[in-house]
Amino acid sequence: AAAMALSNTSSASSTCESHVLTPVHHTGTKSEWMEAIEQQHLERSPLNRLIINYLITEGFKEAAEIFAQEAGITLNNVDLTSVDERLKIREAIENGKIQDAICLINKKAPELLDQNKQLAFHLK
Repeated sequence: AAAMALSNTSSASSTCESHVLTPVHHTGTKSEWMEAIEQQHLERSPLNRLIINYLITEGFKEAAEIFAQEAGITLNNVDLTSVDERLKIREAIENGKIQDAICLINKKAPELLDQNKQLAFHLK
């Protein structure tokens, strides 16, 4: 059976870099497939940024700060200041305090529930 891996290629422009994964077809054994996967080179910077984004999104503020420091990445204050607010909103929803969550959302982003009717519907 034919298998497919992803090969990392990158192209740089004057303002940004983009990393593109292109398919690599492979028809060998499982061990050959695993060796081909292990030989793929991935840039550390985009992977580190992905990890930081995950940590921030999930509310692991301290872990994101420590990881960023160890990886040599500068975090935006916006990334970290919103974490606490988003955690309060999430906790309110998880605890069934929907009205509190709506109030917090309206304080942080008053236009959000007006612009996203489906979200407003799910909260009510």
